[in-house]
Amino acid sequence: MHAGFINIDCGLSENTSYVESTIKITYVSDFGFTDTGVNRNVSAAYIANKQPYSRHFLTLRSFPDGDRNCYTLRSLTSGYKYLLRAFFMYGDYDGLNKPPIFDVYLGVDLWGKVDLTKDDKISMLEIIAFSPNDFLQALYPGGANASQSLVLLNRNNMCVSGPSPSILRYPDDPYDRLWLLYESSPEYTQVSTALPVGHIADDMFEAPQIVMQTALTPVKNSSSINYSWQPNPGGINSFFTVFFFSEMKALEANELREFNVFLNDGLLTKNEPYSPMVLTSDALLGTVGGEPEYNITLKATERSTLPPILNAVEVYTIVPVTQAVTDNSDGKIKLMRYFLVLKKT
Repeated sequence: MHAGFINIDCGLSENTSYVESTIKITYVSDFGFTDTGVNRNVSAAYIANKQPYSRHFLTLRSFPDGDRNCYTLRSLTSGYKYLLRAFFMYGDYDGLNKPPIFDVYLGVDLWGKVDLTKDDKISMLEIIAFSPNDFLQALYPGGANASQSLVLLNRNNMCVSGPSPSILRYPDDPYDRLWLLYESSPEYTQVSTALPVGHIADDMFEAPQIVMQTALTPVKNSSSINYSWQPNPGGINSFFTVFFFSEMKALEANELREFNVFLNDGLLTKNEPYSPMVLTSDALLGTVGGEPEYNITLKATERSTLPPILNAVEVYTIVPVTQAVTDNSDGKIKLMRYFLVLKKT
């Protein structure tokens, strides 16, 4: 198993492991992480009619009994941050052609809803968590917050052309975050560099270098960059955003790249316009909420001679932790024994 990773192939036979052929990460059986459910295989007919799947999608664990079924992750290190990601695919494993809907809990709090009835596609949930002792607690970037957690909504690599694959992950990202290629419009083009891109001191995000070596920019100098999303109907309408920037080269004396950031026409960069740092990864971050939709606009100032650029974006939903743990002994029971809970809806 790769140091720092726990990669579980649900439904894999007991005491079995393998190295994934493309990203070279070791997957192990989920035996020992859960004591309920049964191992099943995705339907051969289903696989034949779909795109090729990685090996870890070919097996699954079904939970036909009980309203709640749990996975427990042990041997965690106190004070470490953990990225947790779970994939779900029905694959007509039971031959009934009835994809399920269910809730997933992290400890005692709702992580997200999995709905596999929509085109039976793969569903993914991701959250960042940390362990204050030997159990997990939700993390808010930059520090602990026992009343909130962050659930990933979008993570985009703003590369619009070139050799970049549709998804960047390990080993390009040592934390195995999934950076999805942004689906841009013809009004944007790409700038890039082959030079190494560094990080600011105490960078708590550490976007991978390959992501920071490319950026999206408008074709016309007078144009802006727009990035939009909508809250889920009836869902939480509060978000934490991270916009990553790095200037691709040292600018000439007569060149200037500076821009303001707007949310639905309201100015966010109120102190002063922003200028990316040369070959250094930096980020603008903040919280937004209460809007029916979110349109982020990067607009060059009047004196700027160059249009804005954007290297990458992360958007998280801010989810309240309704039953924060305050007592260590009580928390150890609640969060270690009932760490990952799948509940029927």
